[in-house]
Amino acid sequence: MKKGVPQCLGFIMDGNRRWAKENNLSTYDGHKKGSEVFIDSVRWIREVGVSHAVYYAFSTENWMRKEAEVVYLMDLFRDTFSRMETLLEENNQQSKTEKQIKIKIVGQREDFPIG
Repeated sequence: MKKGVPQCLGFIMDGNRRWAKENNLSTYDGHKKGSEVFIDSVRWIREVGVSHAVYYAFSTENWMRKEAEVVYLMDLFRDTFSRMETLLEENNQQSKTEKQIKIKIVGQREDFPIG
């Protein structure tokens, strides 16, 4: 562990729709930007040496959004995690013994569609 680098950082993935509205974009574009920020933050965490990160995303209240928004969010989750799998494979091939990235999803996972 590097001196002065926290062991764990927490992120609340919130504000994508507000950001989109402020930038005259669709809510989908806001969520898409949020997924890009997520991936960039994972890369940054590894680079600076933070050993753990926690991301809070998609609370149970989000299921009450319009059906179309929930559907594209699920699609966006699938796409983002597919992109993350590639990043993880590249990272873990380069780092056989240290700085490997692992993702654990917790919460009510059974509510999410499989695949």
